[in-house]
Amino acid sequence: MATLMHRTGDGRYQTMSEAPYAAETDLQALLAEHPHLLGADAFEDEEERRWILIRREMAVEIEDTEVTSTGSVDHLFVDQTGVPVIVEVKRASNTESRRKIVGQILDYAANAPHHWTADVLRSAFETAPPPAGPGPKTPIERLAWLLGTEEPDADQFWQLVEQNLSEGRLRIVFVLDRVPLALLRIVEFLNKHLDTVETYALEVRRHTGGDGAPPILEISRRGVSATNRPQAARPQHPVLTLEGWQERFRTRHGDEMLVVAQAMIDWMSRRGRVFTTKSGDPSVGLRIPGPGNGRYPLFVKANGRVAIAFTYLMQRPEFADEPMRAEVARRILEIVGGRGRYGGPTGDLTIELEPLREERVRELVLAEVDRLVTRMTGSEVTA
Repeated sequence: MATLMHRTGDGRYQTMSEAPYAAETDLQALLAEHPHLLGADAFEDEEERRWILIRREMAVEIEDTEVTSTGSVDHLFVDQTGVPVIVEVKRASNTESRRKIVGQILDYAANAPHHWTADVLRSAFETAPPPAGPGPKTPIERLAWLLGTEEPDADQFWQLVEQNLSEGRLRIVFVLDRVPLALLRIVEFLNKHLDTVETYALEVRRHTGGDGAPPILEISRRGVSATNRPQAARPQHPVLTLEGWQERFRTRHGDEMLVVAQAMIDWMSRRGRVFTTKSGDPSVGLRIPGPGNGRYPLFVKANGRVAIAFTYLMQRPEFADEPMRAEVARRILEIVGGRGRYGGPTGDLTIELEPLREERVRELVLAEVDRLVTRMTGSEVTA
C-alpha cells in the first residue's frame, strides 16, 4: 500500500496512519452525509453520477412459504437515471459470515421489487429526516439537484425507479473499511454472471496525521472492472449525438437561438470535451480534462438556459467557499440584467440564453466561466 503523507504547519511532511472507525455507525453516517463517495474511483469513460439517499434502514419484507419477515437495508440511494442502489455497510473487524452478508443483501434485492412501489419509495424519501451533510435539504430541492432541473417531475421519476427495480436494474454496494478477499471473490463472480445488476465493494479507509490535521479518506472500488460492468445497470436513455441535439434544439427554439447555443458550444469545445448528457431532456456539457470529480463547469440546457454548475464545482476544494461562488453568481447575473437565478449555497446558477444573443454580454459571461476553469486547472499545477 502507498504511504500517505501530509504537510504540517511548519512545512514538514509527516506520515499518516490508518485510523479505524470506532463503530459501523460512523461509516454509515459518513456515507449518508456524503453520497458522492459512492462514485469515487470511477472509470474514465463513466458519466459522473449524482446520488441522493432515499432512506437509511429502508424496510423490505422477506416472503417465505409460511412466514413473512421484515429486514432493512443499511442505505437505499438512487442516481439521476433512476437506478436504485442498495448499500450494506460493515467494518472488516465484523466477524459475521461473508456468505451471510451476501445472502442477506441478495435476499433484499430479490424481494424489493415486490414491495418497493413508486409510492412507497417516494413516501420513504419525502418523510426521511433531511440529510446532515452539505447540499439541498428539502425533498423537492434534492430531487431538482439530482435531475438538474428547476421543476422535476417527481411522479415520472419515481415511476422510472419502480420500473428499473421491476426489470432488475440496480446496484448492490458493500462498503467496508477493508475488503476481505472472500467478499471480493463473490463480488467479482456476481459481476461476471449477472447481466443487469452491478455489484461492487467500496473500500473507505481513513487516515490521520495524529497532530490535529483533518483525516483523509482513501477510497477504492473493488470487484468491478472496465470489462465486467453490466451494461444494463448503466443509464437507459439513448445517447443523443451533438448533431441530434442541435436539431432538436432548433425545432424547439428556432434558428436564431440555435446560433447563440452554437456559439456557447464552440467556446466549450476550445476548453475541453463537449458531450451530451444521458437523460430524457439532454443538455450539452463541458468536461475539463483531468482526474477527480467536479470537472463539469458549464451546460447548455435543452430548455434554452445555461447552467454554471456550482453543484459539481463545489465538490472541489478550490470552490468550497460559498461566498466566492455567490460573488461569481452576482457578477454574472449583473451582466445578464438579472435574467437568471442563483440556487444558493447548494445550487447552480442558471441564466437565460436570450441575453447572450448580444455578443458583448456573451463574452463577459464566458470570461467569468473562463476564470472558473483557470482556477480549477491552475490549482492542479501548483498542488
